[in-house]
Amino acid sequence: MYSIGTLLIYAVAAEVFRRSCLILLTAFTGPLSKIPGPMISKFTSWPWVIQCIKGNQMNIGPELFKKYGDIVRVGEDISSENRSVLTFPGPADIMFADKASILKILIDEDFRKSRDYEAVREDPHVTNLITETDKVKYKQKVCRPFRRIYLKLN
Repeated sequence: MYSIGTLLIYAVAAEVFRRSCLILLTAFTGPLSKIPGPMISKFTSWPWVIQCIKGNQMNIGPELFKKYGDIVRVGEDISSENRSVLTFPGPADIMFADKASILKILIDEDFRKSRDYEAVREDPHVTNLITETDKVKYKQKVCRPFRRIYLKLN
């Protein structure tokens, strides 16, 4: 028979293992896994958060664009359903170099938004540019100002 202390240690170890597997699975197979960026950003946003707190993000951003391209991932992709205290701030941090990059993400790519956006709605049935998570509604109704013609003309 195991003591309570031993069972508690096993339970904590099992939870750490579960969270580690979730982070690894999401880092290499999640929807944002193909976006380039520093390897550490697949697992945590803390290095980027520290640079932002120091006010150094404006110096590091251009270096990241030179190294990784116009779209750079600077944070992990852990959705709110699976997020733990260890993965703050999440769910994903991505930087864009220019409006062509924004066009690619908004129109061409098929990334889903986190359910975190639904939590910040004032009315659960009313969405706006920020809180719309349904891809079809977002592209049909909300995304009109970001169509190719508008982005090319302005």
